[in-house]
Amino acid sequence: MQPGHEASLQLKENWLTHLLNGSLQMTRVFTVYNCGTGFNRDQTQELIAHLATRTRGWEEVHWMITDGVGKIPAKGSVQAHLPGDKKFVPRFVTAGLGVAFGYGWNENVDRAMTVIKGLLQQPAPPSTINMAGWSRGAVTCHMLAHALHEDNQTSHLQVNIFAVDPVPGPFNHGRVQKEIPPNVLRYTAIFMEDEARWIMKPAAVRAAPQNTTTRFKFLTMPGQHNTGVYTTNEAGQIIAALAYKFLTKHGTDLRDPIMRTDRGFCELYAAVRLKLRAFRRQTGPALQKLGGLAAHHRVQRLAYKLNIDIQQSSYFINEHHMDCFKRAFPDLYRLLKKPVRDDDYHAQQLNELLQNMQRMAPQSFMALRHVGIID
Repeated sequence: MQPGHEASLQLKENWLTHLLNGSLQMTRVFTVYNCGTGFNRDQTQELIAHLATRTRGWEEVHWMITDGVGKIPAKGSVQAHLPGDKKFVPRFVTAGLGVAFGYGWNENVDRAMTVIKGLLQQPAPPSTINMAGWSRGAVTCHMLAHALHEDNQTSHLQVNIFAVDPVPGPFNHGRVQKEIPPNVLRYTAIFMEDEARWIMKPAAVRAAPQNTTTRFKFLTMPGQHNTGVYTTNEAGQIIAALAYKFLTKHGTDLRDPIMRTDRGFCELYAAVRLKLRAFRRQTGPALQKLGGLAAHHRVQRLAYKLNIDIQQSSYFINEHHMDCFKRAFPDLYRLLKKPVRDDDYHAQQLNELLQNMQRMAPQSFMALRHVGIID
């Protein structure tokens, strides 16, 4: 028996012990984390694996994580595994097929279905499935949603999905990879604007036929495919806070809050604006971009296909940035939107508001000056 299976059995034994002792609370939300290609649970510096480490409860009882295709586990890893691994097939072959074609992600869907169906037989079954994923892991969320919808045992479950740059990879842009079924109540996706590798073409996400229930939210963010899942940069910090907010709002129990106020979000967005040229250079490895689309075409085509309202603004990064600014600085927003009036009263009012912003939100003040909105 593999060490991972032994750990899983021990986990279930612990769960049963708590159940018999009457100390297990009602499990109503089950959260599934899906890692991207070449990443797994060991790489906790990446957002999806990191969120899994923050989730309260027991694995395969309150939450689970599927390891990304194409990633051979580190030596000594107990639970991480290579999806699609076969006894008589060299691991480098399985990993190569995973990277190139997504081989193994169907196994991740099957495994998640087995765990969820098992939970439905327990005294406190889940009624909602939350999911978070990146890259092919985000697309795995789509595939799992379809599997849940099409199975009579699980079709009643409600689903919420937070997807970071859903990229299926070559030859994988099919119905279950792109269409969102009606069991998904809320779907939020972040698309990275500057990725230029042709193999990183994002899924043109859309509602499946007869799906009139899903509430979609699409945002774009500067940077390449990997930029959004590392909190070492401001764009990644914004996305991490949005993911935390989405999951906790829909019932996932996370420790160590990743929370931002509207002003806090504005400061991060302002930092992105000030460093925008550097973010625009994050387009992916040069050799992999041969024959690819220009980065700006990626977001333009996405906007057309997904009906994203891209703000034609020299300041706001996306619609979420503008909404946060409106709430954090409502009076200043109204004054900046109005035509310039050459009178002492409005000049003094604007100056006071800007002085307050300079004290309370210096990055936002600098960004307004950087783009020429204020002198």
